[in-house]
Amino acid sequence: MKILELLDELDEIIDSANSIPLTGKVLMDRNELMEIVKEARIVLPDEVKQAKWIKEERAKILDDAAEEASRIVNNAQREVEVIIDGAHNEAAKLVDRDEIVQNARIKSEEILKETNERAFEIQTGAYYYADDLLERFETNVDKMLDTIRRNRQELQRYKKD
Repeated sequence: MKILELLDELDEIIDSANSIPLTGKVLMDRNELMEIVKEARIVLPDEVKQAKWIKEERAKILDDAAEEASRIVNNAQREVEVIIDGAHNEAAKLVDRDEIVQNARIKSEEILKETNERAFEIQTGAYYYADDLLERFETNVDKMLDTIRRNRQELQRYKKD
């Protein structure tokens, strides 16, 4: 920056100026100092404008970087939400599938229990039916035996006579 060079030049002139004894004052060339100040006034607005432009550009760069960071974070959050939603959906499917399997297991156990109870009822009914048939058969056989015995007894009477 030119302004800094001009300030350095002023500093050098002041340092190298002749001092007036016992006063703490120095002698300097007025025209030389005025020339440096004049040049500084000319250079200063351009350098201030450049510094202002640099400051504005810096602010724009920082704003752009903040927007880009915000966009990246928002995109990442959306992606994470999509992943989480997918995971929740998959978990829900697994839970549903597990519930379906559990409900099917419960239903099959109920069907098996009902089938076993029905089979027991049928088996018990078959035993009672068979026992009832055998009892009737036994009764008929007993009646036949009685009839046969009576007939034989009658025949026995004829045989002795």
